[in-house]
Amino acid sequence: MGHNQPIAAINLDEVIPVGAPWGGPESISFLSALTSFDMYCKHRDGSGLIYCCNGQGTCYGACTRCHTGRQERNHESQYHCLLAISGLGVLAPHNQALSCRHEELAEQMLPDYQDFILDFLGYRRARLEVSLGKEHLQRTIIESLRNGLPVLFENHLTGKWCVITGYNDAGDTLLGFDGKRELFKRADWYESCANLLVFERETRPERAVELAFIRMIAVLEDTASRAEDIAFAQSLLDTARFEIMGADELHDVYMYTAAVIGYYAESRCFTRNALCNALCGRCLYISHTPNQVGEDTLLLNAELLEAARFFQYSHDECSWGAWHTMNYQFKEPDGDTIQAFRKHETRAQVAQYLLAIAKNDRSALQALQWLPLESHN
Repeated sequence: MGHNQPIAAINLDEVIPVGAPWGGPESISFLSALTSFDMYCKHRDGSGLIYCCNGQGTCYGACTRCHTGRQERNHESQYHCLLAISGLGVLAPHNQALSCRHEELAEQMLPDYQDFILDFLGYRRARLEVSLGKEHLQRTIIESLRNGLPVLFENHLTGKWCVITGYNDAGDTLLGFDGKRELFKRADWYESCANLLVFERETRPERAVELAFIRMIAVLEDTASRAEDIAFAQSLLDTARFEIMGADELHDVYMYTAAVIGYYAESRCFTRNALCNALCGRCLYISHTPNQVGEDTLLLNAELLEAARFFQYSHDECSWGAWHTMNYQFKEPDGDTIQAFRKHETRAQVAQYLLAIAKNDRSALQALQWLPLESHN
């Protein structure tokens, strides 16, 4: 085959599938796809990480799925780290449209999170919009894959990101992972394409570790100043409003509240995991360099541990307590469940859980503000 002759098919089969290996939440698909890309391009197979709860204590009980393979566990742990670094892990999810699709909410409330995390990781990239035309995008994808680099692809029909790992039929059919951990083949890719992210082989060095903590502090400070999380909790106490509320609006408020709680549950748990792994030097991105006594003994940073405890309490006690109060079953609720939400005592208890999460966020902020960060005023 001549050097310039097109290759009919290519697949970078060492790319880790997108999505949590155990079927749980990695709801920000951009970060999940980026994790797969980053692990592949930087040859990060997790060989230096320990992310399990098998009694060794290396992650302080922060991890999850010990039965999965090492690479899959580390995909999950790296996603947790990127969620925290981006600021999404400490975001308070509130808007005025009663919509809480996590990906959509992230782009509305923290629109720079993608560029921030890409800059933090040091990636040179180009964002190509569908208006450039199918032929141009197809050539770009083929060139990138022939150079050994996957491409990130945003599907405007689903609002989700996936990672393109290969192609068939000289580029007419794309291969990749869309979050379901199964290799897809898509011939109609152009019709669903919103934009592409293509990368250069060489990257800049990763940014200073302290920028990750500065970012978290800035997002938490913005939440505290806006106080929208507190205002939303208090809105559930408006008895007169709920007494006259129509059935459709009551349903929408119930589902929005459940989704807000779901965002808190995922984000605060995963941020806690990231901080705990940073404490013991097991996080690839935000290992807060610990003091060492001997070769293996690490002294924990009290501020990080304190912040992690507040985030974990928000997950373990507050989020699950609120869901239980609402009788939320992770599916469309029946009419009786919706009507029960009209009762003041039900909403008051949910509001108390949400106010506790707000208080925990502010307490975590106070702990993080004690970190010795030179660039934070």
